[in-house]
Amino acid sequence: MVTFNPNIFPRQRPTNQYNVYHWSLHSSPEIADVLKGDTTLQTFNLYDNNISDNGAKGLADALKINSTLQTMYSYDNDISGNGAKRPAEALKINTMLHSLDVCWNQISYNGAKES
Repeated sequence: MVTFNPNIFPRQRPTNQYNVYHWSLHSSPEIADVLKGDTTLQTFNLYDNNISDNGAKGLADALKINSTLQTMYSYDNDISGNGAKRPAEALKINTMLHSLDVCWNQISYNGAKES
């Protein structure tokens, strides 16, 4: 089990939610570690962090493992249509995630269609 530093990702009320926005995390591996190791997390707000395609890859890997996350906000993170392909594939495995917000990224209509 991953030990989380509460100074990096402080829990918000309700305690099954993380709000990590405007932190400019880029493709920080801690993002994926949170999703992989937390078995109670239901909502993850990760917007405006510029995680780009590399960060989206890490999120996709974590989404394949996480079985409790139901809602994820990942908008305004500079993810391209190519970068959106991996999370789209992860959603075929992760059946618990009911809502994924990826607006305000660099995903075009064709990129979304291909994903």
